[in-house]
Amino acid sequence: MKKLICIIMSAIIIIMLFMPSFTISAADTNESKKITEFTNGIADLARKYDSEKEFVAPEEDVTAQIQAFSARNSEEVTDSTETEYTLQDFQTARLIIRADGNFDKCGALEDVSGFEDFHILQYESPEAAMVAFKQIKDEKNITKIAPDEVVAGLQGEISENTVDVSKDYLCAWSTDRTQSKRLQDYLKANNIQMREIIVGVVDTGVDYNHEFLKGRLIHPKFDFPKNSNTEEEEESIYKSHGTAVCSVIVDNTPENVKIIMYNGFDENGKSTEARLAAAVIAAVDEGVDLINASWTAYDSADVISASLDYAYQKNIPVFACVGNDDGANMYFLPANKKECIAVAATDLDNTAADWNIVTPNTDISAPGEDVKVAAFHNKYETWRGTSFSTPCVASIGAILLSVNPNMSVDALKTRLKETALPVKYQNFYHSSQGEYFDNVESLYIGSGIVQFCDAFGLEDECAVPEIHMETKVYVGEQKCEITCADKNATILYTTDGSYPDLQNATMYTEPFSITERTRIRAVAYYADSGYHGEETEVTPRIQYIDDDSAFKIDADGIIHEYTGSIADLYVQEKINGIQVTGFVAGAFRKGALLSLTLPETVTEIPANAFYEDTSLEFIRAAGVTNIEMSAFCNSALMYAEFPNTKVIENGAFAYASKFYGGDFSSVETIKRAAFQYSKIRSFDGPQVKELAPATFRCCNSLERVYFPQVSFYTGIPVYGIFEDCSLLREVVMPAETALPLKSFRSSNITEAYFPFLEKMGTSAFEMCICLEKIYMPSLLEIPKNAFGGSTSSNPRAKSRAYFFDNVKMIGENVFGVYPTSRIEFSHLETAQSLPQSEGCIIVMPSTFKKCTEKTAGRNYTVYGTKGTYAEQWANENEHIFVEISQDTAVLTPLPKKYTDADGVLTADVIGFNRTYQWYGSFTADNTAGTPIDGATDKDFNPTDHPAYPYYYCVVTSTDVGYDSIEIRTGVCENTTFVSADYSEYDKVVAQAKALDRSLYTDLTELDEALAADISGLSNSQQNIVDEQTEKIKAALDNLVLKPADYSQVNEQINTVPEHLEYYTDETVNALNKILNGIDNGLDITKQDEVDSYAEQLQNAISALEYKPADYTEYDKVVAKAKGLDKEKYVDFSQVEKELAVVVGGRNITQQDEVDLQTKAILAAIDALEYKPADYTEYDKAFSEAKGLDKEKYVDFSRVEKELAVDVDGRNITQQEEVDLQTKAILAAIDALEEKPQEQPIINPEQDKTNGSTTPDKPGKNESVISPMTGSETYTGVFTALAALSFATVLLVRKKKDN
Repeated sequence: MKKLICIIMSAIIIIMLFMPSFTISAADTNESKKITEFTNGIADLARKYDSEKEFVAPEEDVTAQIQAFSARNSEEVTDSTETEYTLQDFQTARLIIRADGNFDKCGALEDVSGFEDFHILQYESPEAAMVAFKQIKDEKNITKIAPDEVVAGLQGEISENTVDVSKDYLCAWSTDRTQSKRLQDYLKANNIQMREIIVGVVDTGVDYNHEFLKGRLIHPKFDFPKNSNTEEEEESIYKSHGTAVCSVIVDNTPENVKIIMYNGFDENGKSTEARLAAAVIAAVDEGVDLINASWTAYDSADVISASLDYAYQKNIPVFACVGNDDGANMYFLPANKKECIAVAATDLDNTAADWNIVTPNTDISAPGEDVKVAAFHNKYETWRGTSFSTPCVASIGAILLSVNPNMSVDALKTRLKETALPVKYQNFYHSSQGEYFDNVESLYIGSGIVQFCDAFGLEDECAVPEIHMETKVYVGEQKCEITCADKNATILYTTDGSYPDLQNATMYTEPFSITERTRIRAVAYYADSGYHGEETEVTPRIQYIDDDSAFKIDADGIIHEYTGSIADLYVQEKINGIQVTGFVAGAFRKGALLSLTLPETVTEIPANAFYEDTSLEFIRAAGVTNIEMSAFCNSALMYAEFPNTKVIENGAFAYASKFYGGDFSSVETIKRAAFQYSKIRSFDGPQVKELAPATFRCCNSLERVYFPQVSFYTGIPVYGIFEDCSLLREVVMPAETALPLKSFRSSNITEAYFPFLEKMGTSAFEMCICLEKIYMPSLLEIPKNAFGGSTSSNPRAKSRAYFFDNVKMIGENVFGVYPTSRIEFSHLETAQSLPQSEGCIIVMPSTFKKCTEKTAGRNYTVYGTKGTYAEQWANENEHIFVEISQDTAVLTPLPKKYTDADGVLTADVIGFNRTYQWYGSFTADNTAGTPIDGATDKDFNPTDHPAYPYYYCVVTSTDVGYDSIEIRTGVCENTTFVSADYSEYDKVVAQAKALDRSLYTDLTELDEALAADISGLSNSQQNIVDEQTEKIKAALDNLVLKPADYSQVNEQINTVPEHLEYYTDETVNALNKILNGIDNGLDITKQDEVDSYAEQLQNAISALEYKPADYTEYDKVVAKAKGLDKEKYVDFSQVEKELAVVVGGRNITQQDEVDLQTKAILAAIDALEYKPADYTEYDKAFSEAKGLDKEKYVDFSRVEKELAVDVDGRNITQQEEVDLQTKAILAAIDALEEKPQEQPIINPEQDKTNGSTTPDKPGKNESVISPMTGSETYTGVFTALAALSFATVLLVRKKKDN
């Protein structure tokens, strides 16, 4: 019984162990079944309902196009996100719907579903579909609805019907330029083993019987109409398109590469969005390795986009053509989806074809002009189009996947782009000197031409010639020399700008003359293999000096007119012996001047100098510092070199319709409308600090600007700095703090990166339909219409993400109706508007108090802190509220694996006022890592830091007024991590561990070296492993056997007094002699000798004798004290007391006692106080002087002077000063001289009777008038004054003594 129970339990355990895998397998099977039903269902709809219809694509019906797409293509701003449709858009009578729940089908004949949340509804008629659309679109569970629109997006056209082909390759020039032939030859010659690769081609069908495709085609399981053909089928251009695409793949791949055709188009080259999506999904579901899509389509309901995401998730690269419409389009799929590899075309001259659709999403290019291809019924034709560039690039993708099947889509794309050969775009406004002389770089043509060998990793064995000239100005005729290091190569060159192939190039034999501007291109050619190496090129400009007679110049050096006929003119510094300093406007307008070099003595281009000049194309002026107003306005100038110019004035290059660039590397200030309406393509301004409004307004060729120092603008803004720059893509202005209104309005930028921007004008980024990321952490307020505009102008506008750390207020209609995926705030307080798109993520901080705009129905997901107003507001408006936490904050997980093609890792974590710290770890644990120095940004590039097997990031979020939250991302495995070589390290570790540790003295160094944990290091850290290996080796070398026992010696040494300087030299020298004679390296066999050291030490230590104390300072102070006269001091007793203390006979260890007594005697001396001086005689003299009436004396000043001398506070040692001053006062008194007595004045009222002149004597109570002062005198006045003066002196003396 027990045995039976054990068997049953074991069975149950086994079933439980395998049940998860059974469940997963069943789920995968069920999902695959649903997807198959979805794709087959769409095929059935096409068979049942489309076979008898003749669809008209919008681009084929002008009336319908105007009606159906007017709203989508309008530039007007409206308040509606709803796309306007007409009956023509419903011609398939089908709707594509995304729904997250049940909804009313409104009488649909059929409902095809099974792929994500899509429903394809078929109706009886276009009218019925249109009515259903209007009824269904407002239902609650509907997230997307659109008609299944007709697509006519094949991107190829015949340029020649029947052509001859070589036996080896259909298009030899293409296989040569891309290194395809070279790589295939290598693979074949070296018998490289490659697995079978299947390319899924979504196209028009294929001629399965074509001789060139023999053995390469596999029939699909997916059953779309017209997927195969018989020999009797009618030939058509549309059927040939798919055959041509397949032939390009066959032409560029070895035989292990097979093709499956998924027929996404009908016999008229038409399809629908649902049908194309079904073809892509079917290809993915059937397990192809990669997909080729040589077509373009809009995607109103996102079903094509979802199918491409499905491929990306399955790691299946999709190669897509950009299209051939010779215009700009950033919305066509698949090419404009970043998960795909977008391919453009190049022409026979290795130039980006001028008929490519212009899109910044282009990744790479390949030959697309005059491509020889297979056509129906074993014919061969020449076609052109990005349709045929795309399979060329897909071919190298197939080869790479043959040898590296685990390569990711991103890694594959990166490999192809990094190894591409750069190309340029043909300048439509080319020079009159050569059609291909002024080709320009562009952000819209990808990385360059695909290079098969370079992508595969083969070294290029073909040499590159060297042209011994530069792209610069030369004076006079020049000789051009071309050399090549490989003497087996033939140098081919051209001078007309065309590519130097064998058919049109000249074979170089000797230097040749260059007499005018020339574009020289050269390659190394190998006749035995037919290979061309990588080309090199230069475009030198030749100028000439004219006679002085051809110039009219004044005495100040100003040129007034040039009358010569030289087209490429080089002006010398002196003309007729006069130094050239400038020229007047219009001086060079006569004749047909094409290029001009001015001497460095010219410092200014005057206003209107070349205004409306129709001939000058190039100018160089190295000395010019100022370019004045309208200098080149409305001129034919194409390129300018002003390397030292500082200021460009208003309208200097405005309306220059051919001007595409120049050297402005020193410019600091650019004034208003300087380049307005010009064709400038890029501007590098490393020194520019000031920009004015409208500087680059309406420059519709401008793609890139670089202004690292610009921080503000000047002037009154009326037009934006970059307003209506429809191709402006790349903006580097990191220091900008303020932007005027309309700064980037209607531009094409994808990212607004302004880390220090604090202020922004209205409509600054209005109608920027490609804008995807807005990073403005310092912005304080967002004005109205800042990012507004209407998606009705184009329903395929990019979804946006906004990051505003410091914004507090938001104005009206800031975001318009552009789709928004997320918007993050950390300090927002009030908002008058928020994104109008549904379902966007909003991060609301605790500071948020009010939103005046109604947001109910937008279904936001609001992240915030629980208990704040943000939560209340979200609930009141029926939004979803999510509390920020470890479980909710990681919005996009780190990838499971990192490859070298992934570039950077991003910690996409929701939060407030976030800080970041990246960690490296040796285990897949996001708590066990080590902080990586300097890795404190949201984005982290592993290649910039020490390598670890794993990475993760810790993000700290801090909402104002709340505790911080720590959020950890998941762990990302670094697949690029390659372990360091530990072989030598392991050897020395083994050697160390095999030691008999008991034989050695100190193993600390060895143990420490062994204890260092250096496990898991990468090959980039090999130096650490090597250093630690050397440390262990050194520790082993330093090991020694145990010595003899020195414990007794050490005990004696430990008893040696610390301060031997206290002992006599004789006894210390005896001790040191013994110490210095000890041999510490003796082993145990010489223990007796070691023991004798201990005995000698003991005796020498016992014999140590102290030195006597130092009495030098003591003796000095005693002598000083005894030399003092104690009678002069108030109290001498303390000195006598300290002198009585006895400190004699002390040794050096008692030095402190001697020093303390020395200090005590000094302190007693310092405390002595002298007796005061004797002021008796001084006070008498002072009183006597004060008692005198100074009015009686001729000059009393000396007495007053002596009295004013201050000798108060003197002690007995200063008695002489008091006595001297006493004598001085007495001497001054003795020297006084009384004034003489004057005769009394006769009273005019004298007695007239007797005529007496003697005045009457005063009566008893009468006063006498002083003849000297005229004042009254009284009896006893002087006596009183004298007494008062004496009292004053005594009072003053008493106060001073106190």
